[in-house]
Amino acid sequence: MKRRVARVLVIVGLVILPFALLRIEAVRTWLAGLVDHLRVAGPLGWAAFVAADVVGALLVAPLWLMSGIAGFVYGFAHGFALAISGVVLGAFTSFGLGHLGLRGLMTPREDERGLLRSIHRAVGHDGLRIALLLRISVLPQAMLSYVFATTPLRFRDFA
Repeated sequence: MKRRVARVLVIVGLVILPFALLRIEAVRTWLAGLVDHLRVAGPLGWAAFVAADVVGALLVAPLWLMSGIAGFVYGFAHGFALAISGVVLGAFTSFGLGHLGLRGLMTPREDERGLLRSIHRAVGHDGLRIALLLRISVLPQAMLSYVFATTPLRFRDFA
């Protein structure tokens, strides 16, 4: 029971964290300053944006937030390229850190049932296909990276 409560707290915390951070005036001010800086910084600004996108992915921020900022600051084509780069690097980073930190807590025991156990079993059987199918589902992408990190999914299939 304690393990299940800990899992729920981790998931709820990861979902609520970005919204709680956006309620803080200092975070909103930082985001506005970031937008202003990105407009004039050139290639250094591109690197700063991708780094901020990776941090957003680690905090399970909605993908549309940073993607919208990229489109707003850089226009569609350039913003799309930067947003995709940030999303991919953020997913890889979330997967790696989740693999190191969450695997022991979130890996279900053999006698457990539920969605997480089903995902583990399916990924163990056909990792690439299940990863692709879950990526096109309505589940938050950043959260999926953490879930995949706790499964036997190989990094190659995740990528």
